[in-house]
Amino acid sequence: MLPLDKMLNKSDFLYLVNAGCIKPLCDFLEQDTKIVQVALDGLDNILKIGESEKEQTNNINEMANQIKCVED
Repeated sequence: MLPLDKMLNKSDFLYLVNAGCIKPLCDFLEQDTKIVQVALDGLDNILKIGESEKEQTNNINEMANQIKCVED
């Protein structure tokens, strides 16, 4: 299995986030270890994109905010 960060670019990840992928990725965290690792890798890549866009969003990682909303 190839890691998504090697196959997708930043705009692909942003598209997936806008399509609502964060909650399903978080839901995968309750599965077996291989699925958990894939979900964590995806969430890590999303957070990295949020960090790279902080200058455009008043120094706030909007992707982290979306992940926090899933916890509520």
